[in-house]
Amino acid sequence: MDDDYLERLRKDLVEFAEGEFRGVPHEEEVTVGDPATVIMERAAGAKADLVCMATHGWTGLKRAMLGSVAEKVLRGASSPTLTVLAGEAPGD
Repeated sequence: MDDDYLERLRKDLVEFAEGEFRGVPHEEEVTVGDPATVIMERAAGAKADLVCMATHGWTGLKRAMLGSVAEKVLRGASSPTLTVLAGEAPGD
């Protein structure tokens, strides 16, 4: 990935986070690498109290072919991990 592309991703992420997480302490970061490994390394480095992430809830062949980042993090993270089914709204 080139630097221009990563910078556009970072700007989009900052814009999204400013709208969704206004008033909530947070950090934005765009990182290249294996998603589960990067999440676990960042959580360990930050001494995170909790890792929260969405999951698609895929099963069967789709999960076997694409893997599950959430499952890898659940099994490997040193911090407690909370997963939420993507697209769920409070009270669903």
